[in-house]
Amino acid sequence: MDALPPELRRRIVAKRDRYERAVRRMVAEGMRRRAFMKGDSALVTRAILGALNWTAKWYRPGGKLPPADVADAFATYLVRGLKQ
Repeated sequence: MDALPPELRRRIVAKRDRYERAVRRMVAEGMRRRAFMKGDSALVTRAILGALNWTAKWYRPGGKLPPADVADAFATYLVRGLKQ
């Protein structure tokens, strides 16, 4: 991102930060309602987003699993890992 023009970089970072805050609020709310186990909502959020964002690095179309199966597995693993 350092190669981007400053204004474009600023806009992208602002959108990224808004998205992360929204996910963090959802995680914190799940913890507050005891739907998710207690923890550091910022750390949990970054773990979730990191897992999802890294998929673009390793996923290969035409590989062992179709995209829908990968999405279902991630949803299951990530949500199951949060539950009380």
